[in-house]
Amino acid sequence: MKLSLNLSELKKRRRELILPIALMAGLLVILFVVVQLLGRAERVTINEPLYQYVFEQADSYPDGVAMKKTEDTVMIDYGHQTTETNGYPFYYRGQDKLILTDDFLYLMQTGDFGGRVQYFTTISGSGTSYLLDDGESGKLTGGMLHDGSDVYIFLEDTEIEYNGLTKEISGFSYVVCFQGESILIWNYGDAEATYAELDESGAMAYMENGIDVDLVNDIYYKPNGTKYLLFNDPAIFDPVSAE
Repeated sequence: MKLSLNLSELKKRRRELILPIALMAGLLVILFVVVQLLGRAERVTINEPLYQYVFEQADSYPDGVAMKKTEDTVMIDYGHQTTETNGYPFYYRGQDKLILTDDFLYLMQTGDFGGRVQYFTTISGSGTSYLLDDGESGKLTGGMLHDGSDVYIFLEDTEIEYNGLTKEISGFSYVVCFQGESILIWNYGDAEATYAELDESGAMAYMENGIDVDLVNDIYYKPNGTKYLLFNDPAIFDPVSAE
């Protein structure tokens, strides 16, 4: 009789243990899936021909690149070496499409802040209307993007003034102003970029929407003359609306 009671109690306790063990196993599976998804979200491999301009001539990557987000930066694997991003976007060969290598702040045509466009986001289009894809979808209409440091991506026609010279660039072009000492200007579609050391006159961008940007000091002026300092950390902004 005593043995029978012990076996009964044992079976009861086993049944009581099955539910929490099953719940724990389920949570571990969910946790594993989440970790895997997050890991993929923080890495991207582009197996398509890419290019970018760091100086006058294009750097081509016919086999694409791989990128990984770390706690502090984005690392880019070119196949033969891995380096930290400089914020320059990569363009897809033969497509009106680019991919960002860092967070950018979107400055709308009105001069208002439109939110953050995250690293690994692709932007495609032409003219002044661009579609972005960061896992959802969204649209940018004119204006510009700024990485909070040296890189500006213009999404509408803009005139760049530097060293007493002017250069017209179209939407989808980018300009890099290196700590106010030199400038890289690439007009989208051109075979070569322009690189120059800056004199004391600095460098300005005059956008078609009436906004002027001091590229050396990261200051922009609305059409009414109101002056604003660009933020140096796009990550503090909410993402651009997907609407």
